[in-house]
Amino acid sequence: MKKDVYEHLAKTFLEKKQKRNVTRREILQISGIILTSFFILSVIFGFIFNKKVIFSKKLYAIQDKMPVDIKYDFTAPGISKVRSIAFDLDHTNLSNYAYLNLAIKSKQQSSASVATVKIQFENSRLEKDSKYISGISSKWNKFRISLKDFKLISDWKDLNNLTFIVEDWNVSNKNDGILIDDIYFSQ
Repeated sequence: MKKDVYEHLAKTFLEKKQKRNVTRREILQISGIILTSFFILSVIFGFIFNKKVIFSKKLYAIQDKMPVDIKYDFTAPGISKVRSIAFDLDHTNLSNYAYLNLAIKSKQQSSASVATVKIQFENSRLEKDSKYISGISSKWNKFRISLKDFKLISDWKDLNNLTFIVEDWNVSNKNDGILIDDIYFSQ
């Protein structure tokens, strides 16, 4: 009796099960399902990603939650009379965008604190051009600057740098700072 039980268990669990032959038709059906699924997913993801690129109205230059802070003290002797901060645009294509948008203010709460900031672009051809924005005060002001104003930049498909420059001769308060926030490109 024990032997019969062992033989039954061995036969049940250890014996090779017969392989089922898969027909050519079943292989074609499975392949068709996989290819169709892949095609549908490709179309869906392609639409989502292309929609993002084609219909994107804003391209943020800096994804930081804190404003950019350019501190300066032009009162100290022997100190450079220029402060700047540059952002690597990593060969960004801006040819589909028309404006640089930003919010900017001086750090001092004094109404007498007025400043002008130089904005400079540089592309991979090493073409540089700059524009000044003035009237920066202790209150947040939004600026929308046309990229067409940077006439020395002929190729907007491969931008390297965006630089903000504060110069001694362009600020009323010589010991202050500039805060820049919400920097993005728009159509």
